[in-house]
Amino acid sequence: MAVELLTYSQQLAEVQKAITAVMSGQRYELGGRVLWRPDLEMLTKRETMLQAKLDTYGDVIPNRTAQTGRAYGVSFG
Repeated sequence: MAVELLTYSQQLAEVQKAITAVMSGQRYELGGRVLWRPDLEMLTKRETMLQAKLDTYGDVIPNRTAQTGRAYGVSFG
């Protein structure tokens, strides 16, 4: 399965959706299972960080080079 790399604005939109969901309730039951949403404080910190990166770098995919469009990698051999 390929991992989809998201731009800062796409990540920010996901965080903001999660914040909205948390605001409507942290705990809920679905099909007899209890589910918990992420912590609002953690989401707010991530939202602030993503907004700062968006303001600084623009709407780019993190860790990709402008010339090749490839993600940076690490070699162990």
